[in-house]
Amino acid sequence: MNFVANQKNMIAPLVIPLVRLRVLTLTLAFVVIGAMCNESLALSGDAIRVIRSQNSGLPTWVLLPGGRATTTPAGSSGATARTPETDELRNRDALAEMAPHFGVISSRDQLAFQESTTDPLNHVRARYRQIHRGVPVFSGVLQLHFDSQDALVLANGRIYPIPESLSTSPRLSPREAEVVAIEMMGDGSPKAESNELVVVDPGWYGDQPVGARLAYHVILADETKRAEEAFFIDAENGDILDRWSLLCTALDRRVYDAFGLTQLPGGLIRSEGQVSNGDPEIDRLYDYSGDVYEYFQRGFGRDSYDGLGSPIIATAYYNTQNCQNFPNAGWSFVFRQMFFCPGLTVDDVIAHEFTHGVTQYSANLIYQNQPGQLNESFSDIFGELTDMFNSDSAFAGSSGPTPWTPHPSGTGIDAPNGLRSNVCSYSNEGYANGVRWLIAEDSDIFTSGLRDMWNPSCLQHPDRASLLTAQPCILVDNGGVHSGSGVLNHAFAIACDGKSFNGQTVSGLVPSRPEPSGTAPNNLSDGRLGF
Repeated sequence: MNFVANQKNMIAPLVIPLVRLRVLTLTLAFVVIGAMCNESLALSGDAIRVIRSQNSGLPTWVLLPGGRATTTPAGSSGATARTPETDELRNRDALAEMAPHFGVISSRDQLAFQESTTDPLNHVRARYRQIHRGVPVFSGVLQLHFDSQDALVLANGRIYPIPESLSTSPRLSPREAEVVAIEMMGDGSPKAESNELVVVDPGWYGDQPVGARLAYHVILADETKRAEEAFFIDAENGDILDRWSLLCTALDRRVYDAFGLTQLPGGLIRSEGQVSNGDPEIDRLYDYSGDVYEYFQRGFGRDSYDGLGSPIIATAYYNTQNCQNFPNAGWSFVFRQMFFCPGLTVDDVIAHEFTHGVTQYSANLIYQNQPGQLNESFSDIFGELTDMFNSDSAFAGSSGPTPWTPHPSGTGIDAPNGLRSNVCSYSNEGYANGVRWLIAEDSDIFTSGLRDMWNPSCLQHPDRASLLTAQPCILVDNGGVHSGSGVLNHAFAIACDGKSFNGQTVSGLVPSRPEPSGTAPNNLSDGRLGF
């Protein structure tokens, strides 16, 4: 990727001052998600606050509001620069203090270091994976967060109680587990993309609890059927503990044409630097993929969806026969690319699908139940922010004289861009209440867009967590991923523009950076706290 960032006022509208953000999130906690919060606050001493899940009783967050130095702080008098040795010492001291709060008896036996990341503010996150007798515990994770001075400010995650008697010697071989999963997918030519032995209980992420089991986490892909699925296969008896789709049903750009079929990626039509072939669907995929790339690169320093500069691959004219009745767009978890029905190649939808890739390579949220709802919401949020970014219309009531990313496809419908009132805004009424916070308003397929982040109930989506009466987990839509996302969508729109809702009044800020950071089975309460 060789795009050079234009410094034109590009950071200011993307970053909220941290102090104001903390105040805002405390308010939002009560306004939107507070009605359903399944987390409770407990005090430990004068400084440490332990937050536990009311469902499981497990600690999920441990906060040190004033921060706590674990070694000689980086940047302080007499401090030395960070090195692997000082990082290890810092993490060791922090683990000694934090791990017992999460039920860890032996960090050496129960935790394995996974990664350490440093953000542009020089804040560090150290991530540890839970293990049982050397076997990874699915979604068991403990994260330590340090400020720029290496002071420990919080820890979050979930460490699950595993019976010591649980064997880690499988009776099934990895291949036998794959055969079970392949038979469940039916006709076609599915192939195993990955297979990992783990300890898991589906109850940890919202399904019916069955107790901790030794299982194979098998991921299959079938190019002939355009199917990708994940399975947990009991390593003791071959039972299927769980099964779900991996298709997240929206700069080295490569745009393909599926020619109406379902095989990906299709035929290459336009690659980076090539001129247009005159097809608007192809051109929009090319241009708007560049917009979302620049948004993440300018605002977060992120190079492509994975942060490693991987090619951005998008396919147009995918499965056109099915598109007539079920128009859709998607992100392929296995093939790491986007695909679109005709008419859905619009800026916020393309950015939405791209963000599924960002989530896959950051929080890696499982795509069902409340984690899937958060996954969808993050995609809606960054889809809309990209829509605002490419037209320089982040601030309500204004739009830049020239787009930040000028290209032949234009910026789509970006006006009226005023602050929304509490009424719906539909295309057949000329979007009288504005297009701000609408998803897919540029598409001719939908009369009112796909979702309304400002007023989710206008499109029959919940605007507060207490309305998620189907939780846990309706059987369709992977546990309501496309409806429950309305809760966090609404919270973010309120954070940006301000609103009186649910008996509270929030003063708005500018669009910011709600980057997902957490564990795989995040729920709405984790989203509230992280946000």
